[in-house]
Amino acid sequence: MDQYAYGDFNYRTVVGGFVNDLSRMRPDAVHFGLEQQIEYVYGFLNGADGSTVCLEQKFVGSVSTGTFVMLTDGEGGLNVQPETTRSYRGEVRRTIEDKYRSWSDPVMLRLPPSARRDGDLPYLLELDGDSFVWDQGELCRLEGEIRTLGVQFYAASAVEPLFFTSIPYWVEGHVLGRPASGLIYFDRVHLRPGREWKETAMFTDIQLSWNIFGNRFADGSIEYGKIVVGKHGFNAAMVVDDRRLIGAAARVPVQYQLNDAGFIRRAVYTVGEHQWEFLGADEGNMAEFSASRWNGYHAQFGVTRRVGDQRELVSGVTWLESFDHRIREAGLVVE
Repeated sequence: MDQYAYGDFNYRTVVGGFVNDLSRMRPDAVHFGLEQQIEYVYGFLNGADGSTVCLEQKFVGSVSTGTFVMLTDGEGGLNVQPETTRSYRGEVRRTIEDKYRSWSDPVMLRLPPSARRDGDLPYLLELDGDSFVWDQGELCRLEGEIRTLGVQFYAASAVEPLFFTSIPYWVEGHVLGRPASGLIYFDRVHLRPGREWKETAMFTDIQLSWNIFGNRFADGSIEYGKIVVGKHGFNAAMVVDDRRLIGAAARVPVQYQLNDAGFIRRAVYTVGEHQWEFLGADEGNMAEFSASRWNGYHAQFGVTRRVGDQRELVSGVTWLESFDHRIREAGLVVE
């Protein structure tokens, strides 16, 4: 890759936070010449029984890929649950109003009973101003609201620029019959028309790791951040604490410690004047989910904290995805 190509800034990023306003986040809006291609809704929750639950879903237009459901179930790691195959896949009806969005009324569930699969679940995802509802019947019923800023960054490339935004919702409800609470994130990915994320060089070659974390403290405050590390200029870190942007950087020095299977046990990121530390353990490895991806992808659960932050942590959840062979090639592994 030519780092001095005319008109190309080699994925270098501009980073920041934003106040949620659905009227400015329309699916037909164009930002930096880019159109929305993908939406993700996902996150980790703490079960009242001590389990960790993970949900992940992707939308392309009005079409859902279904919801991955993962749970710590005593078998080691976060394992994919059978309800994953029962979650709704296919076209839903989108309602797009000024400060309201919903995904509902699945097309395939409108067919006569003789043409449907047994056990298919209903579907509703609703964003109303700052509030959130995600109802999939027996799979989950979660409600909550935004309590902090969202985060955003733009990666400048002449080949495949990216505009990425994310808003976090603190939610409570049930998943698979278990009372649970935690953070659910709603991400929007703007690329050139017709591009799929896993087809971009950012996924196939450039990204080293992508950390999405949320912490809820005893004083009621919520810290939320995304820390992206990659080759060339593809680095972006944004951390918000309630309504303040407390960390923002387009350069992220980092060191990793890996286990033998390539999952990250510890990572220390420098974001401006502060450092954030990720800690993971084998019971948080999402081995089955990772196997459904390619290019050496690893995903896992853990906790990310600002070094020196003494606040009492009530809930700490991190989704960390990484590519260990690229991390090793970059010389960023320490013992």
